[in-house]
Amino acid sequence: MLGVASMEFLFSKADTNYAIFNCRENRERMVTLLHMLLAEADRSLDGCETVCQDLLEVLLIWLVRCTTISLQLEEAAPTENRECAEIKRYLDTNYREDISLDLLAELAHLNKYYLAHTFQREYGISPITYLNRRRIEESKHMLGNTGYSLAQISELMGFSSPSYFSQCFRKAEGMTPTNTAVRRGRENAPPRQNGMKYNENEEFMMKSVTFSLLQSAANAFEFGGPVRCDAHHYGEGHINDTFVVWREDHSKRFILQRINTDTFTNPVGLMENVCGVTRHLRAKILAEGGDPARETLNVIPTLSGSTCYLDADGGAWRAYDFVEDTICLQQVGSEADFRTVAETLGKFQNQLEDYPASTLHETITRFHDTPNRYANFEKALAADALGRAKTSRRKSNLSMRGSRTAMSCSTSLQLGKSPCASPITIPRSTMSSSMPLPEKASVSLTSTP
Repeated sequence: MLGVASMEFLFSKADTNYAIFNCRENRERMVTLLHMLLAEADRSLDGCETVCQDLLEVLLIWLVRCTTISLQLEEAAPTENRECAEIKRYLDTNYREDISLDLLAELAHLNKYYLAHTFQREYGISPITYLNRRRIEESKHMLGNTGYSLAQISELMGFSSPSYFSQCFRKAEGMTPTNTAVRRGRENAPPRQNGMKYNENEEFMMKSVTFSLLQSAANAFEFGGPVRCDAHHYGEGHINDTFVVWREDHSKRFILQRINTDTFTNPVGLMENVCGVTRHLRAKILAEGGDPARETLNVIPTLSGSTCYLDADGGAWRAYDFVEDTICLQQVGSEADFRTVAETLGKFQNQLEDYPASTLHETITRFHDTPNRYANFEKALAADALGRAKTSRRKSNLSMRGSRTAMSCSTSLQLGKSPCASPITIPRSTMSSSMPLPEKASVSLTSTP
């Protein structure tokens, strides 16, 4: 029995959907081809798909030659990718389990980077984002119909922590899971101002992005021609609003991002930081023979030459080149992932060693004030508002163990006794294109976004 995906066998009789052929004279040749085809597919070496396709074409030609009836081959409608469909079914069934991209790749017998890109192409969403959305839908039911706490629901739904659960929920629903409107059910929620987001204290958050607002912002940047916007949020970020913008001819895409001005109150100063740091990195990368298009962010200016665009509603927007052939991992899945991040972060910090830190704007007040952070942590630990102090005692003790060293470093910085000349010598680092495909190293870091 022979079946070929995306291919239909058409027979001369309209009511016939199968046929039996006597290929005795060509049996040895066709069996040999089948064995070669199966062996090649089983080994999965480089170029195996091309070899299998060629062997299949030869096999089909011999099959047509040895038949006594009219046989035609017609391309069938494209079908769902088998491996992706299996992974999707697995996620729908096992979404409560501890699932990583490495586990999914192992189940599908595929490279994890290939799986991520194929799943994204098939469904328009990454496997982990699909998993989180599946969990969010179930958690909404539990929030509205059970008495479980946030920590309990987070654990039941398979999230690594309540904070990560809250981040994913807020990104998907525009509010945190502790919002009482969610617990009562959306149909009973109090009236809202149109297009507004609120947090659990009913405080105003960022205004929703309408398509017209998005397109207007996109039209303000120098993208090298007319562009089309994808109205869906892109990626896993939970602070800024991130979108993908394509040139009309689909020759290139870009990242367009609305900055959260509640968090970053000085967007102009923020972008001065980003541009200064990326210029410095670009010079270092070029001197080392690297590729700045892949190893650091590349800021797209506005049509007026500014680094960011301020819309009529007071929103601040920025744009970057899209770093292709990369995926963003939400958590470390293997030792190799951890090593890649560590080595890249170390390289990033070394490249900024001689950056003039005094030129940087402090974009988040006291963000680098380590003593203040420890003082706030001790207050939160003593208050124990969510009753988690006992269960997290080992982690909190580990954190507090490093406080003496951190305080000593902070004091040395302030007294000028450290090689670093300023308490804000190097800005917080964030990954812009987290994990590369194997053949194209493209982990890139930049200053606080």
